[in-house]
Amino acid sequence: MTRGVLRLLTAAVAAFVVLLLGAAPASAHTRLEGSDPADKSSVDSAPASVSLTFNEDISAEFATMSVVGPDGTNYATGQVSAAGGQVSTAVSPLGPAGAYEIGYRVVSDDGHPVQGKVSFTLTTPGPGAATASPAAAAVAPTAVAAP
Repeated sequence: MTRGVLRLLTAAVAAFVVLLLGAAPASAHTRLEGSDPADKSSVDSAPASVSLTFNEDISAEFATMSVVGPDGTNYATGQVSAAGGQVSTAVSPLGPAGAYEIGYRVVSDDGHPVQGKVSFTLTTPGPGAATASPAAAAVAPTAVAAP
């Protein structure tokens, strides 16, 4: 090989390595770092809101959250808010004791959607739990006198 070809080959390999190393951070997606209530935790009292913390800034415009209880009801209310890497939403008064699932979908800085779920267990029924109504009193039929 001539010296010129060897230099050209070395430069091409170096450029390829630089391109690979430079592209690595751009391909990273948003990663969930924590939640409140914490994933798989048990809580005694119903939270008024739930939040998720990510490793990068999240735009509220492209974020959605749900909080689904053991009765299948979505307790998330209002808009999702975002500040830095934290997104949150208010929840209506939670219902029955049991497993609650926080579902989310956010968009990474690189434009890719990221979705997932975390859960927590409510150990005591929340204020939104359906209260049992007293049984209606049975009314005995009355005899109607014949004319």
